[in-house]
Parts: sequence; structure tokens; C-alpha cells
Amino acid sequence: EIGVLLPPWWLTDADRLLRYRLGQIQAHPEAEPWLIRPIAIRSDPAQAVGITNFHGPPDERGFAEIGYSLHPEFRGQGYAIEAVRAMFGWAAANHGVSRFRASIAPDNDRSVNLVTKLGMTRVGVQWDEDDGLELIYTVEGWGTA
Repeated sequence: EIGVLLPPWWLTDADRLLRYRLGQIQAHPEAEPWLIRPIAIRSDPAQAVGITNFHGPPDERGFAEIGYSLHPEFRGQGYAIEAVRAMFGWAAANHGVSRFRASIAPDNDRSVNLVTKLGMTRVGVQWDEDDGLELIYTVEGWGTA
């Protein structure tokens, strides 16, 4: 239906997140545009190589929190940063959002590298009940320059 091959591992890898996001959509249908998108590459056929989403619409301070994951064989090829830039661009162009947030496990060097390339800076830490300690990165003014 979306014109992208979803490999079997995509559904397996995304199962927990898909179920969680479905619950969000059922409780708050207006959140749907902010949730779950495959990261796809132009191949023949086009195929999903990962997943990206916001955690929901922007919070009360106007921050939209990004999430993303790539299947291991597709890491290190620029797909994640391209997908995140596209998500930020979509939020800025369609909803006027210019403040973004990411929460990252301290040992996830790839994600820390990605968000710093996007101009995000570390502003604190938090404890997540599911994921444990997370570093918080933000950027403000995206798409306004």
C-alpha cells in the first residue's frame, strides 16, 4: 500500500514500538501523523531499512521528540541522518515546529554523533522506566534560519 517492501525483520524489530504507537493512536487519533514511518531506500523494489517517528505531537514547550532505528546492515550509510532531517523538515514546514529533542542511551555513540551533526546539544539526563539512563539533546530554531 505504501510502495515499500517491509522485510520480515522490520515487523519483528518494530513489533513492540508498533503496538505502543497503536495504543497512542487509539487514545489520541490526532497524534497519528507524528508516529511510525519506515526509513526506506530507493532500490528495486524500494525497501524499508529502519523506522523513524516522533514520540507524539510537540509537548507543552513545543518540543517534538524524535526516535529512529536502522537495521544493522544499513548503519553508517547516512540513512538515519537523512530520515531525521526529513522528519524535522516535515514538522517545520507543516506544523511550524522548530524545537526538537532526542533522548539517547549513554553508550549509543552513533546516535550521539548523529544528533550533534544536526546541531543538537546535550542539555541534561533522565531516567526512562523502559530504557534506563538517557542523555537529553535538543535543538531550537530548526528551519528558521
